[in-house]
Amino acid sequence: MNPKPSIAVRTLLLVCGLGLMHCSAPPVRKAVIVRLQPPADARVAIASIKAVGTLDGKPSTSGPQIFSGEMVPFTLLLPPESSGRFVVEIEARSSDLLQVATGEGEVLIGEPDQYELTIPLRRAVCRKPGWCFDDPASRSLALRAMWGRSAQDVWAVGDLGTVLHYNGFCWAVVPTEVTEDLRAVWGSAQGELWYAGAKGTLVRHQPGPLRRFGGTPQTLFALWGSGAGDVWAAGEGGTLLRYQDGQWRQERIGLSVVLRALWGSGPGDVWAAGDKGTLLRYQGGQWRQEQIGVAVALYALWGSGAEDVWAAGEGGGLVRWNGRQWESTRVGSATLFGLWGSSGGPVWAVGLQGTILWRDGGSFTVVHMGPPPQMR
Repeated sequence: MNPKPSIAVRTLLLVCGLGLMHCSAPPVRKAVIVRLQPPADARVAIASIKAVGTLDGKPSTSGPQIFSGEMVPFTLLLPPESSGRFVVEIEARSSDLLQVATGEGEVLIGEPDQYELTIPLRRAVCRKPGWCFDDPASRSLALRAMWGRSAQDVWAVGDLGTVLHYNGFCWAVVPTEVTEDLRAVWGSAQGELWYAGAKGTLVRHQPGPLRRFGGTPQTLFALWGSGAGDVWAAGEGGTLLRYQDGQWRQERIGLSVVLRALWGSGPGDVWAAGDKGTLLRYQGGQWRQEQIGVAVALYALWGSGAEDVWAAGEGGGLVRWNGRQWESTRVGSATLFGLWGSSGGPVWAVGLQGTILWRDGGSFTVVHMGPPPQMR
């Protein structure tokens, strides 16, 4: 026999039934039932599933959800008022936390309270936690450039249109229609993302669908922008292009040397560097060539501001603009390909033969030179 409801409950039911007060059930949250299709070529058992949902590009209120790896349907709940494009990213991990599969799906949220979403998973090949590739063939391709918007949003590009993305948790291949070798990547804080490379390849990946642009048949080696809608590209034959008002236009500089690096302190102060010690500065709407006293090829540019700019390149050559004059030095003999630093802090340079140089206020110090230690 079922127990009788309490006096309080019976009184509430009577009052509601007589219409003496408004009684309604709490709002029903919207439910997305997710079904996963495991990869047919999976080699490692799936132990856990991580699901991350975004609604119109913004994280859902529920945050990341962790489920068992039993491949049974699970439900993601959204607030009753939710509407828009709901995207679910899936990451499957093994018992030792290696990423073994990934997937993504989306559904349009409207008036109904319940939706179903089936997401096929792709096998991932992992060497160690956090470093993974969806396509094993990409492991043999060279990566040529890297750029990051934040610690959870980093991009790398390379040969045969290879594009990788790091989301703060793992690296994964990003499918694109690009097949040309990519040599540069840059994005803005506002969401733009550009690739550049062989045969004048210029691609805007975000926002919106991937879109190709024309502008030059020359290979492009560098990208830099001051913000959304103002981007520079540089490459072979003295090529300098600027993207404004939705299109790329070529800048005439009267030089035919290869330009390999770009950096700027703002839209009106941009630097370009390349072969034969070429270093150009854009100010007042015009490019002019700087006389830096060296003739080596320059591969990297970085600065903390308009009066602190560094260039590095062939044979360990380093030059610096201190706001008044150029200073030059040479550290070792290994060609340098990368520069980075922080305002008022250390400056780093890297290059061939495992060379890593570090400077903190004084001269450069060799941190590591020679074959790098084997990664395990």
